[in-house]
Amino acid sequence: MNYILCYGTLRRGCTLFNRFGWQTFIKTIKLPGFSMYSLGGCPAIVKDDSKNEIVAELHSIDDKTAERIRDLELNAGYDEALIEIDFSINGKELIHVKPSIYVYDQKWVRNLHRIENGDWKEYSEKRYLVK
Repeated sequence: MNYILCYGTLRRGCTLFNRFGWQTFIKTIKLPGFSMYSLGGCPAIVKDDSKNEIVAELHSIDDKTAERIRDLELNAGYDEALIEIDFSINGKELIHVKPSIYVYDQKWVRNLHRIENGDWKEYSEKRYLVK
């Protein structure tokens, strides 16, 4: 089984989710130590030493889906990283996983708009509703 943290267009209700609608949603989490930037139609995140955090969804996926997402993200200029997280569901047993997350190189985000709240879904909904 593979795990992935989706923070942008792959989140539930976002533009690419239906393209990969096979995911098993586990939990929405706030992930510290990352900053989010807008690339226009999608976000980019970078790992940093800030106190910023991003909103991400943890999903389990099969091998074929993991490979399709990897190809999509790497071809779009992201790098794959594995991070370790512990979580519990309904306060029960603590679960340890190493999900993939796709990050951007910090040198490419210097002049981009930072999304202050780290929530792409909320940001994009507001952006398209307000004219």
